[in-house]
Amino acid sequence: MKSPSQLYETNALWDTGASSSVITKATAEALKLIPTGTAMLHHAGGQSQKNTYMVNYYLPNEVEVKGILVIECDKIHDGRCGAIIGMDIITRGDFAITNVNGNTCVSYRIPSIAMIDYVDEARKVTAAGVGRNDPCPCGSGKKYKKCCGKAKVM
Repeated sequence: MKSPSQLYETNALWDTGASSSVITKATAEALKLIPTGTAMLHHAGGQSQKNTYMVNYYLPNEVEVKGILVIECDKIHDGRCGAIIGMDIITRGDFAITNVNGNTCVSYRIPSIAMIDYVDEARKVTAAGVGRNDPCPCGSGKKYKKCCGKAKVM
């Protein structure tokens, strides 16, 4: 594994459709990585046998993800990215994309420290000012107190 003094900075693509993280052949060469083996890489053009490497990811928000087995690929996003961050990393923490007033923010943290449920939050905002005996704003036809306004015990 590389020490922080041997970092290679590159653009990465966050890909929730990728089960594994990937680096390009150029990234592997820049890091002078030695293959750990091979694996089948499944991609839009089919599949191919490619080298695997063990790497550490250091993300801009000071999140370190160590010991990730990545698969080599030829190019990512027309050569503009050197890595893909796949679900093997994304599922280790909390990943969110928000767009308030046209400003998009992508955020990620490890470890996961709180449940984020935007559906539940939307219900709370919609229900603000709704009386217990009023129709539930979710459209169920039930009274709010018997629907989304029920106390939840955990």
